Amino acid sequence: GSIVIVPDISTWIYVFGEVGRPGKVELDRDDLLLTRAISASGGFTQNADISSIQVLSGSDATEVNLDEVLRGSSKDPTIKYDDLIYVPRIDNRFVYVISEASGGKVDFSAGESITLRSALAKLNLVEISSEKEILVILPDGEKFEIPISSLGKSDWELEIGSVIFYPQASNVANVLGQVRSPGTVTLKPDIPFNLSTVIAAAGGITDLADRYNIAVIDSKSASTVIYTVEDLSSDPIPCIPDGATVFVPEMGSKYVYILGGVREPGMKLISREETNPTLTKLIAMSGGLTDPLSEKIEIVDASERRRLDLQEILGGSTQDPQIASGSIIYVPETYGRFVYVISREKGGRVDFESNEEITLRTALAKQNQLDFDSSGRVTVIFPDGSKRERKISDLRDNDMILSPGSIIVYPDVVRQVFVVGAVNDPGLVQFEPGDKLTLTTLLARAGGMTPLALGNKIQITDPFGRTTTASVDPILLGKALDLNLEDGSFVYVPIYEPVRVNVIGEVKSPGTVEFAKNESPTVLLAISKAGGPTDRAATNIKISDHDGEVLWLDLVEGNDVPLAGGQTVYVAGDDRYIYVSGEVNSPGKYEFAVDEEITILKILARAGGEKPSASDQIRILLPSGGILPVSLSQIKNEGKDASVEAGSTVLVPKQVIRVTVLGAVNSPGLYTFNPDESHSLSDALARAGGLIDESIVDKIAVQDGKLYNEFSTSVLQRRGDSLSDNSFIYVSSKSSISVTILGEIARPGKYEISGTRPSIATAIALAGGLDQSVTTLSLVGSDGRVKLVDARKTEELARSYLEDEDTIVALKNYESFVTIIGDVKSPGVFSVSEYGDLSLAELLSLAGGLSNFETRGRVFISSAGKTEEISTTPEDFISLTRKIVSPGSTIYVPYSEPARVYVFGEVQRPGVVRFYEGMTAIEAVIEAGGPTSYAVLGNALLFQNLEEQPLVLDLDQQKGKPAKGSVPLLPGNIIFVPQSSIVNIKDIMSIVASSLSIVNSAVGIFK
Repeated sequence: GSIVIVPDISTWIYVFGEVGRPGKVELDRDDLLLTRAISASGGFTQNADISSIQVLSGSDATEVNLDEVLRGSSKDPTIKYDDLIYVPRIDNRFVYVISEASGGKVDFSAGESITLRSALAKLNLVEISSEKEILVILPDGEKFEIPISSLGKSDWELEIGSVIFYPQASNVANVLGQVRSPGTVTLKPDIPFNLSTVIAAAGGITDLADRYNIAVIDSKSASTVIYTVEDLSSDPIPCIPDGATVFVPEMGSKYVYILGGVREPGMKLISREETNPTLTKLIAMSGGLTDPLSEKIEIVDASERRRLDLQEILGGSTQDPQIASGSIIYVPETYGRFVYVISREKGGRVDFESNEEITLRTALAKQNQLDFDSSGRVTVIFPDGSKRERKISDLRDNDMILSPGSIIVYPDVVRQVFVVGAVNDPGLVQFEPGDKLTLTTLLARAGGMTPLALGNKIQITDPFGRTTTASVDPILLGKALDLNLEDGSFVYVPIYEPVRVNVIGEVKSPGTVEFAKNESPTVLLAISKAGGPTDRAATNIKISDHDGEVLWLDLVEGNDVPLAGGQTVYVAGDDRYIYVSGEVNSPGKYEFAVDEEITILKILARAGGEKPSASDQIRILLPSGGILPVSLSQIKNEGKDASVEAGSTVLVPKQVIRVTVLGAVNSPGLYTFNPDESHSLSDALARAGGLIDESIVDKIAVQDGKLYNEFSTSVLQRRGDSLSDNSFIYVSSKSSISVTILGEIARPGKYEISGTRPSIATAIALAGGLDQSVTTLSLVGSDGRVKLVDARKTEELARSYLEDEDTIVALKNYESFVTIIGDVKSPGVFSVSEYGDLSLAELLSLAGGLSNFETRGRVFISSAGKTEEISTTPEDFISLTRKIVSPGSTIYVPYSEPARVYVFGEVQRPGVVRFYEGMTAIEAVIEAGGPTSYAVLGNALLFQNLEEQPLVLDLDQQKGKPAKGSVPLLPGNIIFVPQSSIVNIKDIMSIVASSLSIVNSAVGIFK
């Protein structure tokens, strides 16, 4: 019954990192050594850093250099049960080799020395016999040259990331003239590169060769050496430089070499009979200068080297010299042929070819900004700081020569015109440079006129406030010239307002009649449109208007009278009757006895009573044309019935409930409900298209009368109480931040990150992760502050929290780049090593220029832990050209806060409207979607100060009063468009204040 337990004599060890089979390893108790554990795990990989292996035993950690253990200089450490062994990965070890034959990235494994000889050997580039030199550039920018032949005796240690420029192994020379095989000769490094071997490789000299004037021309040093045939066998034989030109002339011939900045450089032969040519003739034989402004020129002959002023020779102030045979003419080439263009729409560096003249007209043409019809002026800032202005239209006949590096500040030439009224697409219309700005092109851009447009009464108001009336009909028929418009003009196309008159009394179809555009409104036509008189109609007709004027006519006389809109035609009758229309159960005509009193309640009783949807405010249209408003609830509550004149018409309008919905919904705006419709909070949100995304909703704010409440999205699960008229709903979103990530990252760009306090690690993960070579991150705040973060410390990345509009820049080598972020056209990271020292103006040009350069602003430059603030103004742009920015800096241009105005009431999209300079009240209403059908534009209110009385505006453009609608606004102004001609200022102030409190808490609802 005994139990025998055989103990397990094996031990478990955990090995991970750079080993062949990481994981759990089983070892015998006699094999508890570090080398045995790593061997059991498949050995270490070629990327393993065996010099710093970590052994974790309980709470103790030990670092072991396995390289010393393997060499026998250290003891193999003993390990214990359940120990953990970590073999780290060695950092990438590489250099770059640039060579014509082969090159690229050369990697070195762990334990392998990074030397110049090893790097070249890996690419089979070691030519010990070559006399050329290798250029090595270290990561810190230090340069040094090493002869290839020295690698046979010594080697050079290199730093990780060094760049090696390996020269072409073969030697090259150009052999021209009297040789059997003229052309390019290439000799391997093991063949002596001298005059004899080069001429031999070219087939030797011909019988016509001049044996005493063999020229060797070194274009690098602009020098010439003359040899004879005897020198080919001298001791030593003359060596020639790599890339030189050997010319064997014909006996008795003349020749001159011209090099550098000409279109056809090379050797120019002169006939034996010709005298020595002049300098200008030789330049002409070479196709002319690549840069017409080249000044200096060098002439090298057998006796001397001369430097002359070419412009003085071309201008005739200095004698044109004759050039002797065998001379060399060197015209220095002009490099960096470019200018900078700064413009709102486009800009940047404009390069010129060597054969192009650098002029203002050419620079603008390359940018497609040459508009000869423009009256704008460009400012040119030359490299010496001087300024010149030129009108763009003057460039048609007179061009301006520019110096390389000049800066062209282009004006804002986008022209804009406002068009409102009877067009299909009213609003702001912009015209690019070169576009025709005429009346017909404007109407075409606005979608054309509507069928009810009055094309013969178009009102055009220029920027100076002068208004003219024009007709487009003769222009469209080809009978008149098109009208040119000025930038900033305001064009109003009137809408044909149909003439409407009320015809009541003894007619078959009493009511409002409307006259078409081609009809003349008269009394007889109005009665005809109302069905004609009834059998009981009298011959007397009464015409009344809003001012109370009354005109009586007799139909027997047959006089027809023209009518105006709003007048009332009353056809008298013998009986006492009342017309009832609107929200009653039995609308129609009701007669009353002679002795019967006609009152409101009796009339409604005859009509079957009012419907539940009826409004409390009813209207009585009197026979005289007057309108009498009556409160039905007041009559019922006070018990005082109101008498009504016989022949009147009682109008019972329909009651509606208006609810404004803003914020994170699919279709924000003003929505109307009938009283019999359900109009709770959930119904209003459903009418607005529902929530954009329920997960991002923070809260739902409701202003219902004087009550303010906040709800969560759970309120949508039930219908809830009905809302009252003129309620406001705002759906706010959960806060999120915007972060821009640039540089060496998988997916650079701008990201919206939600959640509380996102970290740098979260942003980097969203962008796909960093490049392994990045060691430092630059965190730029929205206020321009710069903070450096170690990219290799994960804990620091996870604990570094981001703010809205932060920018993260990840680069391998900060000292070779400049980061430009903020309010510029093309923010990003720019390599500046190829340009040298660059000014702030040049760097802003590389980033496309400032987004807004019309107002004063600030630019922050951060470098070496210090931040400098620079002011920017259009008048003092020259200061930016003098500010040199050092590599490794970060330039931050703060965003300008957009100005805004508020539009509430009866408009399509109430809320915030972005303000621009010169905005008027009618333009703000248009930006808010235009008025609703209930709007009374004649009584709009402008609040410039909530503590003062508002200004009453007449925005009804159809009545020919555009002057009051063009009142200029200021940022922060409030416009309220009422739904009634009679407004209570206290009630409106309450509505505006509550609406403003909701809208000011909104984020991202700008139009």
